[in-house]
Amino acid sequence: MSHPHNPLSHGKIAIPRLLAPKSSSSGGAASKTSQGDRSRTELACINCRRRKVKCSGDLPKCVYCTKLDILCKYPPPRRDKLHVATSRLEGALSLLEDLRARQSSHDQERIQAILDDAEAEEQLQTSSPPNKRAKLSPPTTDTNALSRLVNDDKRGESMITADAGSNESLDVLEEDLIRDTKSRATGFIGKSSVIQWIRRLKLQIDLKDKGLSTQIPHTFGPPGDDDASSAARVTAGRLRRSAYSDDAQESISQSTYFMDDESVDISVEDPFYLPAPHLAKHLYYCYMSTVHQSFPILSRNEIDLDFNSIFSESAQQNRNSFKMLATLNLVFAIGAKFSYLANGDLHVGEHDHLRYSTKARKLGITESTFIAHPDLERVRILGLLSFYLFSIGQVSRASNTMGLTVRLAYTLGLHVRNEDPVTDVRIKEARVRVWWSLYTLERLICTISGRPSVIADEDCSIFLPVPLDESAMDDDDGMELLQQWFDQHSIGSPHSTLTAQAHPKSIFFRATTQVSVITHKAVRHLYSANTVTKSWEDTQNTMKHLKDELDHWAKNLPQPFTADPFRVGAEFQRETRILTLMYWSAFIIITRPCVCRLDIRILDQTEQSDKFNQYAASLCILAAKQIANLFPKHVDPTFPYKNGPWWFVVHNMMQAVTIFLLELYHRTHHAPGAGEKKDILQHLQKLIRWLKAMGMNDPLAYRGYRLIVAVVQNLAPQLDMTVADMLGVEQEEEAASAAENIFQDMITNAGGIENLFPDPLFEMQSHAGYVQPGFEFPQFTTPFESPGLHPRPFGATSPVFDVQAQFMDPREMQQDFGHMFSNQNQAPGTSATVSEGTQVPSSYFQEYPGFLFQGNQTRQGS
Repeated sequence: MSHPHNPLSHGKIAIPRLLAPKSSSSGGAASKTSQGDRSRTELACINCRRRKVKCSGDLPKCVYCTKLDILCKYPPPRRDKLHVATSRLEGALSLLEDLRARQSSHDQERIQAILDDAEAEEQLQTSSPPNKRAKLSPPTTDTNALSRLVNDDKRGESMITADAGSNESLDVLEEDLIRDTKSRATGFIGKSSVIQWIRRLKLQIDLKDKGLSTQIPHTFGPPGDDDASSAARVTAGRLRRSAYSDDAQESISQSTYFMDDESVDISVEDPFYLPAPHLAKHLYYCYMSTVHQSFPILSRNEIDLDFNSIFSESAQQNRNSFKMLATLNLVFAIGAKFSYLANGDLHVGEHDHLRYSTKARKLGITESTFIAHPDLERVRILGLLSFYLFSIGQVSRASNTMGLTVRLAYTLGLHVRNEDPVTDVRIKEARVRVWWSLYTLERLICTISGRPSVIADEDCSIFLPVPLDESAMDDDDGMELLQQWFDQHSIGSPHSTLTAQAHPKSIFFRATTQVSVITHKAVRHLYSANTVTKSWEDTQNTMKHLKDELDHWAKNLPQPFTADPFRVGAEFQRETRILTLMYWSAFIIITRPCVCRLDIRILDQTEQSDKFNQYAASLCILAAKQIANLFPKHVDPTFPYKNGPWWFVVHNMMQAVTIFLLELYHRTHHAPGAGEKKDILQHLQKLIRWLKAMGMNDPLAYRGYRLIVAVVQNLAPQLDMTVADMLGVEQEEEAASAAENIFQDMITNAGGIENLFPDPLFEMQSHAGYVQPGFEFPQFTTPFESPGLHPRPFGATSPVFDVQAQFMDPREMQQDFGHMFSNQNQAPGTSATVSEGTQVPSSYFQEYPGFLFQGNQTRQGS
């Protein structure tokens, strides 16, 4: 007889589960079980996992993290990770489907094979049993409120590192820089440098040629400064680079146009020899008229006295003035470099600047320089040497020298306010200008080289220079104004509004200092290694704030610098061009991270984020066009040097050219308007023509031109174009032929080439005649008082072969170049603005400073 309700009838007895004692702690990341003294947590925090210790699972911090007082973070559930991975996979497959029609037949077959495999795998999962599919499908219920919010809003820009921008791999070095002499000469180049932009472009072109570009995963880690986020970013970066072939790697030294691999030494018999008086006067004026206003490292009154006295003293006295001779020789070296660039070889030889700089180093920079206690003279000598090295393209050497200069300036306390009541205010102001000259130069070198700055803004309390011209500080009125300024502005800010009543020359120096501060902010916040810990959304906000700050600077520029520099009789044309170039260069630095396919790299980003990326990229291209528009249509190799910042104009041009090439590589994705490709090509060809012409006398421009041509040769086939089409060879040959005809007509009209160049220096066999010091040298006020340096009359028929000195009157220059700028309604500060067909959001022109944009939004380009 069976007893169905009797449990003993089946031979088994149910034993109840033993319950664990209740824990005194409330709340945990997961439920816990206990067996004796042994407990287990279902979800351990990241720190406990990494250290392989038992985690209590408590919230908000586990016991282990609480004891160590460190951040406690739990990893997301596996289902959330699977959801993100599935979304990214679906986006990648959708993108492949869109790209398939644009590829070659071979690539179309490869893409179709990938899509077929994915479809077959999806069908296999669909036919699987329900209990197995449940493990592979995304979660249907939310276990984390924050995860639900992110997934619902699809704010992908907040979940991905800022490394996803065009800079990519900001915190890694991808080659051994110590392997050979050339790599050591180039040294480390950061991601804000155009060298890295070119290197990245060459790598992308090479990978596409080898058919590897489609195999590189667009994988980026999350933001955050914790160990887990850092490890995820490292893994993602290694995964991307693992797709590169060994021969696809591009080294920095293969993508540079800097001159650091060239020697700066030259044989000098006697460092105490001086140039001929008329030549010394010419070189001195070249420096003072082009460099001193932007970098007042020297005191104008002091250097004038030194220059006038050096030729009246005996040779023995000169030999005792090592530092003074070193300073003057550096002035001569800088002036010689400018004179050669601006005038060909009329006044100096190609390598004369090396002779002067070598003498300066022998006189003023000895072994004791690095261990001796600093003084202001040594700081000025090293500052001038840094500027000289940068001006000849020795960027790495300039960076190294500048680092030592700033350290010595720190030792002298030039970076903080001097409240000593005994020190004369004129001496204080001279030191203020020395510091801000070093500051501006150091930040410029860091931006071009991409290296970290040695100046920390939070450690500097010095105020900006007084908006008063140097010449006005000697009289009683100027002294009184200077004292009043020190009393009322003892606490200054690099971002303070410029004084409208101040002298324009002093305002110019303050303006260059302010834009240098903004540019460095962009480099520090967008290109430093720490940027990878921020999200792309944070980077977007940073770019917006930097753009607003840059626009605020431009809007507050006073009237002298808001006029059209090409208008007849306009004052401060050269200064306005320098400020305009600095503005657009800073703008490119700020918006460059968006010039890439962020729509591919960032999945599930919001529509607002995507529009911002497109908008910023289009403005970056527009900024590059503005740089190109600052150059006339007809090429004059001396024009950029005589009418702008000759020490970094080549770098500005290379910035713009690289942006054009990047956008062409992306098939004008960020500028899809009708005719935009043709417009970008025209601006690209224009700058390439200028670089080629400037390369006749400037080795830095020549190297830049050769580097760009090499990139074009590899890029042209991918764009279904010829190299000649991209370079505009036909137009260049036509322009060269027309210029040659004009030159021949000028020779004929003058009755021979000897009459075309009447300057006696033109007939000198040696361009650097040296004389022994110790004779009486007359006092002077202008460089035109000495024989042989009067400006030569030159016909206005051709600006192309204008070989006269840089002392050309601006009004005469306008007569020569006026026909190139027939548009009288163009924007001040630029020769033209937006070229025809350029698609730019209309709101942009409503927000922008008037000195950069005026009139219609669409204008005929040059």
